[in-house]
Amino acid sequence: MILENIKVGDTFSTENKLLCNVGFEKTKSLHTKKSQIKELKRYISYEKTGKISRGKVTNEIVITEIYDKPKEKEDNRKGTSIISNYLYNCITSNLQDTWDFIDGSKSNIIKQFGLVNYCYDEYYYDFEDTVGDLDSIEKEFFFDFCEEVMSSYRGRLKRVLDNLGDKIAITNYYKALIHGTNKYGSECYFVKDIDNADDIEKIIKTKENLELLYGVTDNSEKWKIFCDKNKSKKFYEDFIGQVKILFDNDGIVNCFEAMTIRRNDTDDVDVDFEFKFNDDTEDSDDMDKFYKAQQKLVDSKIQTVLNKTKSIYDSSEMQFVKVPKYKIEDISNDILDLCRKVVNVGQVEKSRAGKN
Repeated sequence: MILENIKVGDTFSTENKLLCNVGFEKTKSLHTKKSQIKELKRYISYEKTGKISRGKVTNEIVITEIYDKPKEKEDNRKGTSIISNYLYNCITSNLQDTWDFIDGSKSNIIKQFGLVNYCYDEYYYDFEDTVGDLDSIEKEFFFDFCEEVMSSYRGRLKRVLDNLGDKIAITNYYKALIHGTNKYGSECYFVKDIDNADDIEKIIKTKENLELLYGVTDNSEKWKIFCDKNKSKKFYEDFIGQVKILFDNDGIVNCFEAMTIRRNDTDDVDVDFEFKFNDDTEDSDDMDKFYKAQQKLVDSKIQTVLNKTKSIYDSSEMQFVKVPKYKIEDISNDILDLCRKVVNVGQVEKSRAGKN
């Protein structure tokens, strides 16, 4: 979304012209156009001018307002899919007693609950050692796939936690990933929890000060940093640089928010978790449905990555044009199989069943 291209009072002969002007790709699909307009109206409002040409009212529109903060994105998904129900079951089954808790970043919690297989970290963080020196385009395809899958899971996890409401209590803190050496002198990475209130406040203040340098003077403007992928990446690099200075540790390579989830047993809240998923394969087919949903998710995200585009400069047109980021012929079956392997679609259970 390139809002810098427009201002209040600008007129456009059609909605299509406005959509293209703010960066949407021209499309012949009515469904895609409706989605683009729906997204655009989160950021601006416009109306028809009523201009008449040759005795007929034209489709000319005028921008009447550009919002300081985009409207909330409508999300009709209520976290009631079979995968979301599986997540709900994982959370509630781990919070049966008052002293039980779940801890980690969203990504780590997703891994704890077995939505992805144990090999995920091995392939993702040690790609060359475990998979081999493949073409960079295939490596990038795999990482894009992993990000699409994890992004989907993080969204589902958020909706499930939101739906649990005051039945749970969430404490947020930070974790720092540090590059250093172990007691044997070998290079390694280790994670340090940052749960001291003063340190957390310093991290938050550091991020807020950095946001000011990026032109964010109010919470309603924070979204502007993340509209531009390159700007977002640069912001995060600068943030890590500031965290290194803050803790006087040049080995910090990542700093991210984590959380602890507990039952919210209080006098005002009677925690009674609803039964939504039966993971007992002897008297339920919920796990089978879960694996089928996981397989459907894998196929969907592979297609999503194949549909990705990139911008290149067309010298003949003297402008940037969007072209497919990947060509199916450049992606081997081995990489597609690897994508399917990292997501839990019941491989272990199927293997056991085959042996029996």
